[in-house]
Amino acid sequence: MKSLNPSQFVPPGALRVPPVSLSEENLPARSLPAEEDLQRTLVRLEWLSRILDEAITIPGTSIRVGWDAVLGLIPVLGDGTTTVISTYYLWEANRLGARKRVLLKMLGNVGIDFVAGAVPLVGDLVDVAWRANRRNLNALVREMEQQGRIPADSPLLERLRRGSQPRAAHRPSVRNYLSRPFMLP
Repeated sequence: MKSLNPSQFVPPGALRVPPVSLSEENLPARSLPAEEDLQRTLVRLEWLSRILDEAITIPGTSIRVGWDAVLGLIPVLGDGTTTVISTYYLWEANRLGARKRVLLKMLGNVGIDFVAGAVPLVGDLVDVAWRANRRNLNALVREMEQQGRIPADSPLLERLRRGSQPRAAHRPSVRNYLSRPFMLP
């Protein structure tokens, strides 16, 4: 059988690739999602952070835990699963146009949650206290505010801020009980 020579089928110079410059002016402009998409995304992330970080109130206290802490009780698999879910915040923040500094901060929050959560029992307490998903949502909302993509008087902004506060603000926290000196009646 006779071997084929590619030059028989392709005219000379047709396979020449022009040089590519990776300077900023040659990169395509990054289009940011519309305001409506931004709002839907932030509401979705707020719902997810509520589910992962503060879904359940421990009876008799004002301490709220979420699925992040509950799944963290399963060694390796639980923390790995919640870490994968937490990286969704990073993907959305990048899609929404957050700066690299904010993305790195969010990655650090997820990393701390994963590393601390890997320690048995102590990691579960850290999951309750650290709340990486809520921290990442707050960092993303601040970034969108600084970029001017969320107006200061937006009802969405009020909803997102209200979500980061404890729901039962009238109940005293555990800290209040622990900080009081013990007194006999």
